Amino acid sequence: PVEDVYNFIINDLTEAERLLPATIPANKGKISVGAVKTLLGKVYLTRHEYDKAASKLKEVIDMNAYSLVDDYGSLFSEGNDDMPESIFEIEFASGNIGEGNNFAHHFYPNVVNMAVFPSLQLGGGRCVPGASLMDAYEENDLRKDQSVGDRLPMLDGTFSDYTFGRKFVDYSASKTDDSGVNFTLLRYADVLLMYAESLNEVGQTNLAYEYINKVRTRAGLTALSGLSQDDFRLV
Repeated sequence: PVEDVYNFIINDLTEAERLLPATIPANKGKISVGAVKTLLGKVYLTRHEYDKAASKLKEVIDMNAYSLVDDYGSLFSEGNDDMPESIFEIEFASGNIGEGNNFAHHFYPNVVNMAVFPSLQLGGGRCVPGASLMDAYEENDLRKDQSVGDRLPMLDGTFSDYTFGRKFVDYSASKTDDSGVNFTLLRYADVLLMYAESLNEVGQTNLAYEYINKVRTRAGLTALSGLSQDDFRLV
């Protein structure tokens, strides 16, 4: 039963939280108490247990172990290992068979003569953004151009109308399935947004602005204020 599965997950995370040391390892590829608390908060949020989610996510914030980085794009490009915003990540290394990621292959379309990768590699086009995602960004959101694109550069200097994803792609890799960019599973920005959502759901919308606006400010968006609980849910 679903309830039994969730109880197992929560008990497992609660036990891990008790057993792990308080010190956060420099290597974000290793599990930490911060990662466990974040995942536990996410589980509570998924179950609509907003008071528990808010309490657990506030514990992550109060650890003062994580912070937003100034350059959003650096979170998803070469050299993104163990950044202050990263809570838990899957590590990849190029140059060794089976240790690189293949996101470049999946996130770029299968188009001949595109001027993107060394040796003119093609993408597979298995996971490219659709119109609903492209349209979901607010105007002037700095994250959009660092995350997705819709003008594919070609060898003849022109651009073709294909969508593609830019995150976790290593443009210097010799193969599209051999990227050394780490994949971030849990990130501090998500903690701030989940905490803001939880606060709104328990009727503390006035407190939620501080946390959602930290993320919006970095994205170049205007700060929010004066929204109803229902309106806050939509942002």
